[in-house]
Amino acid sequence: GMTATVTFDYTITGVSPCANDISSVTLTFSHQPNAGANGTTTVCANNLVPINLASIISGQELGGVWTRTSGTGGVFNAASGTLVPDATTTNSTFSYHITAVAPCVDSNSVATVNFTPTPLATLTSSNVSVCMGYASPTITFSASGTPPFTFAYTLNGVTQTAITTASSSVSISVPTTNAGAFVYNLLNIQDANCTSPQAASVTINVINAPTFNVPTPYVV
Repeated sequence: GMTATVTFDYTITGVSPCANDISSVTLTFSHQPNAGANGTTTVCANNLVPINLASIISGQELGGVWTRTSGTGGVFNAASGTLVPDATTTNSTFSYHITAVAPCVDSNSVATVNFTPTPLATLTSSNVSVCMGYASPTITFSASGTPPFTFAYTLNGVTQTAITTASSSVSISVPTTNAGAFVYNLLNIQDANCTSPQAASVTINVINAPTFNVPTPYVV
């Protein structure tokens, strides 16, 4: 910590031939450090971007020392105050500590990093063939994670309007008004905390129903 020293002299002037009499008092002022306020951040488990711990706490002074106090996984760099997560990183806490000069006291704050599970999605349906004009088959998007959920998908390679729902699954009907192969591809799922790429596909074949020509009777 920082200190400042001030000295005061108290002088009594002597009468010649006596010399002056001087006494001194020295005051030392120590700075009370401030390690800032605790903070918490929530990170998606699939986000491996380095985390700057100083950005989680607030109002801190420079000069403190970072230590990891709980959690495992990832690469913690005390000198730079960063955590680079990996797939094994668990919820972790980090202490930011500034040592004081007595009689001031040390100051400490805590940065908490929580990892929320990656949301998962499925596209539930069988690859089926139906006749044109018949009842519409359905495909179902299902999710695990923290609602609400948003499913992003394509139809025959064209991005569709994403479906957002508060429930864990949602079904849509596949029109049978036109013949063709309709390929639904799930792209990603987003829940309340993060977005996760997903890959699932289902193909619905709508077949043009055959028509029968009734032959004209042959008249002799």
